[in-house]
This record gives sequence, structure tokens and C-alpha cells, in this order.
Amino acid sequence: MTITLDDVSNLLHFSIVGHFYTHQTLHADSRNGLLVESLRVASEETRHCREAHVHLSWLRDVYEDACSKRQWTVVARAYLLHLVGCTIFASKSATSVSVIYLGFFVDLRMTGGYSWATTALSHMYEQLGDCSYAKTRKLLDTLTPGSIQFSPYDEHREERPFEWISLFSGYLRLGNWTQLHMLECVLCQYGYAQFILRHPYVVRDEDPTTDEMDRQWLHLHRGDNAGWARSPLPKSAG
Repeated sequence: MTITLDDVSNLLHFSIVGHFYTHQTLHADSRNGLLVESLRVASEETRHCREAHVHLSWLRDVYEDACSKRQWTVVARAYLLHLVGCTIFASKSATSVSVIYLGFFVDLRMTGGYSWATTALSHMYEQLGDCSYAKTRKLLDTLTPGSIQFSPYDEHREERPFEWISLFSGYLRLGNWTQLHMLECVLCQYGYAQFILRHPYVVRDEDPTTDEMDRQWLHLHRGDNAGWARSPLPKSAG
């Protein structure tokens, strides 16, 4: 059982198709420079930034100031950074967002070209690592097979058709974060015959470079399906 790209596509209606987001490591000077250049604020205004995060309240002030000055590109950047900071990139504090994600909106013509589904899922996987040590783990441990609904989106397919690339099994990437999307563990729920899984050490030892991850991802964009066979069994069968 795992959260998949198909889950994100159906629940958030994000596009899966697109490229991974790449960013460079931001030091204090480069971080402040990005804020000054992209949001057109004075360098003195960036001093409140802590550990490469900005307060959402500060972004709202930037947004309102840019609206009054009719700086519509800045308006869009501030609004979108605030939006993702409240939703897919929300932190436990719910009061700030990382400056790194401003890179998504520097060139607004490129914003729609990212795979937002993989972006959201990579961030979610990263946060689930912390969640697994919290009280939530006890709730997850109480789940039984009868609590799990296989193929929960069948009635939703007319509105949100299944995307072939959801079957990707490999590394997803959000900047320097890399996460394994092990779709091969739940093939049965998509109507494919379940095969014996690779040993976790085999997967771990592959250790591809970021360029190799990107090539594997774009390879599936062309419609390759790893040769999985359709199962004659019902989707709910184990």
C-alpha cells in the first residue's frame, strides 16, 4: 500500500506529465538576491528570512504592495508562492514557505511545464518520513485489508482519465530530494499481474544520478510500459 501518482492526479487534479524541478543550493546571498530580483523588494526587507524561509504574512504584504503598483508579474509570483506554501508545500508551522520554491515561478512561462503531481508527491513522501515516527503511525498500524479500497477512482475516470505515466516505477525528484515511487508494489490494483518484487537492497544500490532519473522519467513519457502483463484476476485480488 502506497500513495501513488494516480492518487495525486485524482485528488488534486495535478498534471503528471512534465519535467522534474531543478534548483541550485541557495546560500544567504543568493537567497536574498532571488527575493529582491523576483519580488522587487528592498534587500533590507529580506533580513527577516530564517533558514531560507519567508513568512506567509510577509508574502501577503508583498502581494498587496505589488497590486497597488500594478506589477502584475510580481503579483503572480507572490500569489503562487503563497498558494503552494499553504497547500502542497505546507509545513507543520503553517506560517512560512521555503524560498527554494520561488524558482518555480521566476519564469512564469515555464511554470506549467513542471510535473506538479511528482512535485507534490515527492514533498509528501519526504514529510511522511517524519509522520511515521509520530502518533499517526499507530493509526496506520490498525488498518486491516477490509479497510482498504482498491481502485477507488473508477467512478471518477470519466472526469479524470487514467494517465499512462502513472505506472512509472522508479525515482521521482524535487530539486535535490529523491524519492522512490514503487508502483510495482501495487500493480494488481491497476489490473496488472503482480510479480515478485525486487529486493529493497537491489533498489537502493541502483543509486542513479539526477540525470539518469530524468532520462528514466522522460523515457516513460514516450509510452514505454516496462512489459507488464494484464491480469485476468479482479483488481481487488491480492
